[in-house]
Amino acid sequence: MLECHGPWKFVPFDNITERSDLKRLFETCAGKETEGLKMTGGKRKYGIPTLVVIDCESEEIVTVNGVEGVMEGGKDSAAVIQGW
Repeated sequence: MLECHGPWKFVPFDNITERSDLKRLFETCAGKETEGLKMTGGKRKYGIPTLVVIDCESEEIVTVNGVEGVMEGGKDSAAVIQGW
């Protein structure tokens, strides 16, 4: 898994509770997960892949389109973060 994510922080795949809580909080999940996460009725805003970037100081969302930044900057996390 680490070779796929590079230096980026992530929630381990087997941590189902935390992953589900984050999916509900940011209203993002695969379409087939919406019912199990109780995100029916248009509550789901974002699909897969989604990378939500959060400012660790202000705790505000920087972007919900972080995938684009990573795809452009690759494993050079410092350059990607600088762009945000």
